[in-house]
Amino acid sequence: MNEDDLSPEQKLDPQKGGSDTRRLVGTLFDQAEKNGAVDYVYTLVRVTGLERRTDPLLQLTSGLAQVKGKPAESLHLPYDALEEWLKLIFNLLFCSCGKGYNPFPFRGLFKGRGPDIVKPTMQEMVGRILEFCGEAGQSEMRELLDSCCGGLDSDTRRRDNPGMAVDIPPRLYELLNDSLTEYNLRLQRFRGCQRLYKLPSFEILELVVDDVRGLYGFQLHFSNGSSARFIRNQESTDGMNFSCDVSLSFWVGDLHKLTQEWRVGDRRLYEIGLPGRYNKFGYWKPLVYPAKAQVGDSYEAKARSMSQDRQVQGSLFYIMCTAHHVIEFVVYGDIDLPYPEICFGERLHLWKCPVADIPPNYRIYDGTFRLNSPDVDEVGRALSTISVVLNRLAFVYGGALHWRVKYDMASENGNSIASPTDSDLDLLRAMLGKYPSGDDARILDSSLDWYNRGVSARDVFASFLCYYTAVESITNAVNKRDADFQLDYKKEPKSVVDRRRNDCIERKYASLYSKNKVRFVTESYGECIQSLSAKARGVLDAVFGTDHPYIAILFDRQPEGDPSLSQIRNMITHGSLTLLRKDDEEIVRKAIYRMESIARELLLRLAVGLKPKDNLPQPSGQRSMTMSGYDPRTFLVANREDIFPSGADWRIRPEWCLS
Repeated sequence: MNEDDLSPEQKLDPQKGGSDTRRLVGTLFDQAEKNGAVDYVYTLVRVTGLERRTDPLLQLTSGLAQVKGKPAESLHLPYDALEEWLKLIFNLLFCSCGKGYNPFPFRGLFKGRGPDIVKPTMQEMVGRILEFCGEAGQSEMRELLDSCCGGLDSDTRRRDNPGMAVDIPPRLYELLNDSLTEYNLRLQRFRGCQRLYKLPSFEILELVVDDVRGLYGFQLHFSNGSSARFIRNQESTDGMNFSCDVSLSFWVGDLHKLTQEWRVGDRRLYEIGLPGRYNKFGYWKPLVYPAKAQVGDSYEAKARSMSQDRQVQGSLFYIMCTAHHVIEFVVYGDIDLPYPEICFGERLHLWKCPVADIPPNYRIYDGTFRLNSPDVDEVGRALSTISVVLNRLAFVYGGALHWRVKYDMASENGNSIASPTDSDLDLLRAMLGKYPSGDDARILDSSLDWYNRGVSARDVFASFLCYYTAVESITNAVNKRDADFQLDYKKEPKSVVDRRRNDCIERKYASLYSKNKVRFVTESYGECIQSLSAKARGVLDAVFGTDHPYIAILFDRQPEGDPSLSQIRNMITHGSLTLLRKDDEEIVRKAIYRMESIARELLLRLAVGLKPKDNLPQPSGQRSMTMSGYDPRTFLVANREDIFPSGADWRIRPEWCLS
């Protein structure tokens, strides 16, 4: 509830005439809310047994209205209503100290047994509260209650006849009025707020709220599909599967059917969704899901089975663990937007992180994309939309933006570091000793540069094309006689090349001309006239050996139906494959490892001067990684937050954004 929704009488500012009593009462409610968690809700709805009577606090409110403005000697209020108010105050004090809700906070003052039980007097109940205030260090509240309630009489007739009126001191009237006003405001604050809350042991608290009363009950959902509830109406209470015999407890049903998932009935909470997001803006905490390892593993396995894209997998896993239907991502770049926050449409939001600890001339943005559902296709479209929006933003402002989802299903999170062995250094010495010279060296260095660009590229399409260009620059140079690398390669006569081109065009004509003339023209030109395959087979045969599997992977459609690498290259350059379609991205992602392997082996063989029959030296490929407990990329998910270093600072750091 927004403060603007309150009437002038409901607003309080101690600096603008608000009473000290109201200030202390408000502080008590604030502390109870902060430290009480779910027990604060139990306190506000005042969980008791099933009753058929008018709510005592409604009686108290009505009684206060009737005595307003009357002389002090006529202030009389029902005993049971005052007793209910004392229970509320006592439980608020319990919550403010982190203690659980107690439906019978004065039970320890009862005397006797069975039908001879003697209830405490009003003064005895007040005395117990004052004693607790002293134990809890609530000196101001103790002083206020003592000054307001010290004059309550202790007539046992009223104790034994709850409906009788009690004479109250004038000072108590102000405290009763302020505390009940604040109490009703706190109930009203729940209007329009989140209704579902995750609790430990995989329970879900569902608040029961309406626009008139605000909060008036709750339902507790258990992971086996059962539930408990308590409802406080004006003339009665209702509920099921709970007990107030000694303390508040709930009956959860079949214990053997309890699971390690939050559920509402037969639906998982992540299918329903929670509002908001997991991290505060500007923060990136590790995911915490308080289950045994196998449950986290099952969510991970399910996310991996739903997509081959690791960003989609990570986004789905985040949704399953947190139940928030959003994608959290970070953006790092050299564009300083003019606003601290900016929205693109209704679903994509960027929040500018404070500039402290960020390198000069760079900015970090904490991004959120709100999803309508956790459907895998929608997640994929959302990721594509993020990429498109950021590309357009970078283009308009002439900057560079790098982004990544916070929770990635990569096999490792964070950057590793190459750790060469002694044998790797031998390979480097051999390469430097046998490295070509002259034009061969110039061409090879250019190809190595293209290869390294592919390694560092963050876009799979750009990476693929860089690897492909590394291969193509070698084969083109050899065919043009710009380099030879001492290969046993003879350029084919023009007649042979023409015959191969004609044969290729005729095959394309037979398969495509009658079906798609435009495709016939483009593929004939790309694959028969200007293709790498028309110029490069002989060069690659000389490097790898005739009929090496790499030749077929490069130029021939694969038996499983996948396009060849050269076909993928043509589709990218002609716009047939695009990052806007996740299926297209997956085609390239599946092929990029093969393209990288071919390019690397080609360059390595030429650099060391190997013949086709020579075995390729195998570097160790050894890498190491320092794992930091202060880095959210170190862990995909943990079942407890206390395993992380105390005082860990989870504010987003630049190095986290670039991996």
